[in-house]
Amino acid sequence: MHCYSCEILIEKKVLELPQVRKARAILSERRLIIEFEDEAPSLESFRQLFSGDDYQFSENRFEEEKRTSWWSVFFYSAIVLGVFFLISRLKMASVFNIPEGSSLGALFALGLLAGFSTCAALIGGLVLSMSKQWNEKVSGEISTARKMIPHFFFNAGRILSFSLAGMLLGLLGEKLQVSISFSAFFTIAVSIIMIILGLQMLGVRSLQRFQIALPRFVTRRIASTETNGKIMPFAVGFLTILLPCGFTLSAEGLAILSTSAPHGSMIMLFFVLGTSPALLLVGLTSVKFFEKKSLARKFTKVAGIIVLFFALYNINMQLTVLDWPNWNSSPAENNIEIKNTNADKSLAPIVNGKQLIQMSVADEFFPNHFKVRAGIPVVWEIQDAGFSGCTGAIIARSLFPGYVQLSRNDITIKEFIPKTPGRYQFSCPMGMVVGIIEVVK
Repeated sequence: MHCYSCEILIEKKVLELPQVRKARAILSERRLIIEFEDEAPSLESFRQLFSGDDYQFSENRFEEEKRTSWWSVFFYSAIVLGVFFLISRLKMASVFNIPEGSSLGALFALGLLAGFSTCAALIGGLVLSMSKQWNEKVSGEISTARKMIPHFFFNAGRILSFSLAGMLLGLLGEKLQVSISFSAFFTIAVSIIMIILGLQMLGVRSLQRFQIALPRFVTRRIASTETNGKIMPFAVGFLTILLPCGFTLSAEGLAILSTSAPHGSMIMLFFVLGTSPALLLVGLTSVKFFEKKSLARKFTKVAGIIVLFFALYNINMQLTVLDWPNWNSSPAENNIEIKNTNADKSLAPIVNGKQLIQMSVADEFFPNHFKVRAGIPVVWEIQDAGFSGCTGAIIARSLFPGYVQLSRNDITIKEFIPKTPGRYQFSCPMGMVVGIIEVVK
């Protein structure tokens, strides 16, 4: 455990003892070093000073906590991840259609759906990975509501950034869109941090000193019961607008089409409000488990495994987006399910001097494999069946720059010229749904 602001607050409190001249708290080593005059403070004086706080004091090292059964940790982790994949497999989003001009209530419902599906792996995983640090910052509080303060500020940061983004998108439109590459690299960076925090939860001692926090000299100035556990969660929440999510892209697209700053802001506001219940539920669950010492250790291990899985899951999706080697494919062979095999493997027909390929999009691509000739222009007709989510746009970085934004319940046409023979992957902006365009001589 390591929490700079917690250490500073402990040091300030210890200095209230009249005989103590200097104090240095090192939570990662479970040590408190003091310099005193005359007689050393008694253990009882420390216990009284920190009564109500979750700290224990002893002149000897505490015995190691009882070992957690890893079998039970893996069992509970498997249940949580199984539920996640079950929800993903149910494809509930396929019945959701959010066209231009949808009510704000429909956008709130879209946010609810996002919070319990794609946001669960991306934003929910981030919340879970940081919940232990946030809980430590308010560990002295008694009520659950007070312990939820960091999570409220995290969601407040999201609400503000999404509202501002909606306003700017409605006003300036596509000029403000964050590039797919930047979002992918940003997500990978966040996922690496999640890996470190996940390993901390699993007890890797060499990483215990790592913490997302302001510089110590700044923390010393602002460490107080009023600011502790608020500033950093708010900042992290504010920056989540940069993390790519298929549903977020759908909401951003509607904000652009609104061509109105107030309307664009309301679109993004109601969407992000819809995502908040799921994220607050993740926060409340973590707080409740950390409150019970008998369960806190096991929950920390389970959360660590889930965070590690989601971090690797997110990295793989972004490698797909960047068209780099990933679990979905390898340089030698793309392990992608082929649908309608006989038709997919035939060369695209040539119409008016251009190759024609046609695809329907709902919660997946059909067909998801095409074969075209190099050097001849391709006309790609994409029929959008009305799904709002990851498949609301398509990217194929190795074939053309940018991405194709699909039109609701309409056909979108993309033209490009494949130059070099090979197998090229295309996907939705999150890398969750993929397909192949095979270019031959």
